[in-house]
Amino acid sequence: MAATTPSAPFYGIYTVHLTVYARSALFYGIYTVHLAICAPSAPFYGIYTVHLAICAPSAPFYGIYTVHLAICAPTAPFYGIYTVHLAICAPSAPFYGIYTVHLAICAPSAPFYGIYTVHLA
Repeated sequence: MAATTPSAPFYGIYTVHLTVYARSALFYGIYTVHLAICAPSAPFYGIYTVHLAICAPSAPFYGIYTVHLAICAPTAPFYGIYTVHLAICAPSAPFYGIYTVHLAICAPSAPFYGIYTVHLA
C-alpha cells in the first residue's frame, strides 16, 4: 500500500486511513505488509493526518509475520498540524514463528510551522 500526497500547493485536510488485517484462519508461511506514506513535496496548509491500524492473525499462525512502516513528513514548507497514529496488535491466538515490526518515521526536511505528533501503540 502506498499513499502519495499532492506535489503542488495544497490547502485543506488530507487524511489517510490504512487498515491491514491478517488472516482469521490457519496460516502457514510468510505474511508481509509494507506501508509507505509520503507527505506533500510542495507547500501544504492545513491538517495532515495518518491512521495506521495493523492487526495480526486471530487464529493459529505458523511462519513469519513482518510489518514495515515508513512515514515521511513534508519535504517542502508545511503550515498546520501533522499527525500520525500507529496501532499494531500482536496475535490473539497461538503464534509460532517470527513477528517483526519496523517503524521508520522521518520528520520534515524543510521548514515546518505547526504541530508534529506521533502516537505509537
